[in-house]
Amino acid sequence: MKKLVSFLSGLILLSCNTTSETEKENHFKDMVLKRYLANLDSTEFTDTDNYQYRIIKAYSENDTVFFKQMNKDIDLSIENRKLYPRLDTCIHLPKLNELNAEEAFRFSHSQSFCSFHQIITVARNKDSVWFHYVEYGLTDDGEIKRYTTPKGTITVGSCKIVKEVHKKLYYFKWKELEKLIESADYWNQRTFAYQSILDGSFWTINAYTKRPRYGDNRQFHSVQRNPVSPAFIAIGNYLLRISEEETMCGDFF
Repeated sequence: MKKLVSFLSGLILLSCNTTSETEKENHFKDMVLKRYLANLDSTEFTDTDNYQYRIIKAYSENDTVFFKQMNKDIDLSIENRKLYPRLDTCIHLPKLNELNAEEAFRFSHSQSFCSFHQIITVARNKDSVWFHYVEYGLTDDGEIKRYTTPKGTITVGSCKIVKEVHKKLYYFKWKELEKLIESADYWNQRTFAYQSILDGSFWTINAYTKRPRYGDNRQFHSVQRNPVSPAFIAIGNYLLRISEEETMCGDFF
């Protein structure tokens, strides 16, 4: 009996010590997180509308209202994927961080009244630069897909790649791209800055850098625009120009 009591007492003591250590670890994590947020808030160019920032901020402040809304948004996103499946099923591109590159950019473009989309990827490893262009559309040949939505049935053609190009680029063309990225102040741009327009084009530039950026330690960034600023027009038009391809949509503008 005495042995049993001693064993239970030891078990309880161990449990208390483990709980105490866990509480200390959680307290330390919360403290560092709050310091991180305070440091971000003290800088001039922090994008406080960034969704990842808002999640961290809500967690730090125990904002249950935010997380309840976030949970509803996740449910809505899952339902929308069921109602409106992805149409780019023929496109299978590796993630930018899977390209064995030191830096990489991916430009995606679509526009009203044209069923074709363009994706351009440029990556650099030391002085070696490679380029990939792919254009795809929804064609009426092959399998016709029908999606039932609350507003009725949507009929679309199957995803089909109409053009794809792989090639090497001279290093100076990468340097020209870097100048355009810098002129657009890309890394300091907010991810979303949409405005209400009837028609237009949709531009996305995703970026990856193997070495975390000095100052903010970021390795990834994404900027989506509609309508598009002149600086973004310059980047997109430059990438299209060095592709030496003519899109199925004609000129972007």
